[in-house]
Amino acid sequence: MHRDLMIEEAKKQAAAGSIIYLCWHMLRPTEDEPGQADPNGRMSESWRGSVQARLTDEQWLELITSDTPLHMRWEKYMDTAAGFLKQLQDAHIPVLWRPMHENNGTFFWWGGRSGQFGTAQLYRELYYRMVNVHHLNNLIWVWNQKRPGALRRVSPVLPRPELRGCGQLRQLPHAGRSVLLGGPGPGEREADRTGRGGNTASAEILKAQPKWVWFMDWAGGVERQADRLKTAYGDAWVLGRGDPLPK
Repeated sequence: MHRDLMIEEAKKQAAAGSIIYLCWHMLRPTEDEPGQADPNGRMSESWRGSVQARLTDEQWLELITSDTPLHMRWEKYMDTAAGFLKQLQDAHIPVLWRPMHENNGTFFWWGGRSGQFGTAQLYRELYYRMVNVHHLNNLIWVWNQKRPGALRRVSPVLPRPELRGCGQLRQLPHAGRSVLLGGPGPGEREADRTGRGGNTASAEILKAQPKWVWFMDWAGGVERQADRLKTAYGDAWVLGRGDPLPK
């Protein structure tokens, strides 16, 4: 729903110099697309009854098994999303692409399934179809998890995402409810990490951890914490739209 409007807004923002970031809250393949928004801005039935619902173990196995009815429905959902992303590729607009986010949590249907045939398998299938079937080359793949304590319980294995991050919903030590994590893990660079959080990082945190590449707030954050956002985006460690790049 409203995907055409979203793509047009992304084009408008890209033309103004913004970095485009898209997150995909996928319906379960057991429900028909498109999902429906609540007219009053509340949580809709598509959200509660699909995005935040679960699949049984039997349904999950069918989902990741080629040529099954549920897998073929899932392919159609991916194909639909790819069509909108292709519009941005045709407009030469790169996208920070964060599908299946907070994927080591259990509050979205795709999340919390560890092991070779769990959440990581679904992420790999999405990557393969977008890249090798639809030939999308404008996506910067973001692997995002709920909290730093369980970052490697669900791992994408292959392909390696370009960016790793954390959507933190609870308080982090020394950082409040910010987007920051601890140091990089084996084989990772600190600059690979991104995130999203309830509050923006303080100047002290940004100075102590200077290699973060990107962060964002929830929608509606401007109304909740306007002064804090102004301070964060005005910090010397933060580059915003229109700021000159450092030499």
